Amino acid sequence: MKNKDNIQRPGLRRKKFGSKAFLRNVKKKINKISKPKKIGIH
Repeated sequence: MKNKDNIQRPGLRRKKFGSKAFLRNVKKKINKISKPKKIGIH
């Protein structure tokens, strides 16, 4: 049972990251990276 859960978990995570969750994480990373760049330029 534990092995089956472990195999299913990465599959579910891939589906979630492949959808809106992945885009949200990318946007958050871009926002964090863009903020210091803007401060450095100004």
